[in-house]
Amino acid sequence: MSAVPDELVNQLIFGNGGRVSDYFIERTPVSEMLCYRNAEGREFDLPISDAALGDAVIARLKALGVRIVEIEASRAVPTSMDNS
Repeated sequence: MSAVPDELVNQLIFGNGGRVSDYFIERTPVSEMLCYRNAEGREFDLPISDAALGDAVIARLKALGVRIVEIEASRAVPTSMDNS
């Protein structure tokens, strides 16, 4: 696997005037998702289809001290369906 250039990672994070405080990472027991909060306070998931680039962006943001939100796994509770 080839390394992702730092310039590409920085461009993705900061290219449109983004700041570290605009981003956060949601961490579950099985994954991490890059997220963004816009100026109005609305939050979005930011999936990156290139796995190497996504990993590099998350690693860079962690190195910069981005906020990490821990989300615990919830257990699915079976429900009864009464079709009478």
